[in-house]
Amino acid sequence: MNPEENKENNEIQEQPVIEQTEELSIEPTTEAPAEELVIEKATEAPAAEVTITQTEQAALQPTVDVAVSAATSEGEEKPHEMAMPSQKKDFIIKSKKETVAEETKQREAKIEEHIRKANENYKPNSKFTNIALVVFLVGIIAFVIFLPQVQEFVEKVKAGKLEEQEGEEDIKDGVLTCTYVKSSETFDFEYTYVFSFSDKKLNNYSRTTVTTGDASLDKEKLTELKDNCSIMKKENIPGIKVSCESESNSVTVKEDFTLRELKYEDLTPAYTEAGGEYPEYSAGQSIKDTERNMVATGFKCEKTKS
Repeated sequence: MNPEENKENNEIQEQPVIEQTEELSIEPTTEAPAEELVIEKATEAPAAEVTITQTEQAALQPTVDVAVSAATSEGEEKPHEMAMPSQKKDFIIKSKKETVAEETKQREAKIEEHIRKANENYKPNSKFTNIALVVFLVGIIAFVIFLPQVQEFVEKVKAGKLEEQEGEEDIKDGVLTCTYVKSSETFDFEYTYVFSFSDKKLNNYSRTTVTTGDASLDKEKLTELKDNCSIMKKENIPGIKVSCESESNSVTVKEDFTLRELKYEDLTPAYTEAGGEYPEYSAGQSIKDTERNMVATGFKCEKTKS
């Protein structure tokens, strides 16, 4: 290609740029977008010019923007600004979603950190502790299940009968004798109860109280006990017989109760204040129950056949 043809081509390439720029600057109030103006001008140029304008489009874009800015300053709405509210809304929504996602990640990280620390600080119970706990729970369950048997066992222990011997003679008629001894700083006391029964039912009983002290040091107190015994005898209550015996260092008081003749309303305050027994037993009461009650209060009991 010779220099003259190159020069011609260069003039052809430069001509549409000048014309397009001038036309865009002269007609700023056209309602068509800048892209349509470019296309319109390109259609009037030859095919070779279209190719040239596409390669020079980047250089022409600032000129187009200046023309659009001038048109907007005179009151025309700018196409780019019309689209801004929707774009801004999408941007805000996207920003909120990203913020929520970031906060969620931070919370999850904190939770994982707490779980990790808890796992590190966790110390399982020792085998001994676990075994002791299991044994304790089993013991409680067994105690609840076998509570009636436990109560029966305790009663037998109190009665001095852990188990009945095979072939032991079952006494239906006889005497149950129960004794109890205690001491104080001054006196020794011995209590003896004798219960007579038939067909395993209580008939009558007696109580004997022996108080022993020093003949000289406790003379006054021993004399008082003898006087109280005399008061009990004078009351002469039906169903109760009182006898008194005394020595230099002891006083013995015996009360015989005929339960079928005794009336509790006949008991007087003077009798009980003098040390008389208030009967807690009744005729026909089970001798087994009587023995259980005596043993429960600390007496030692023995049955004999009459």
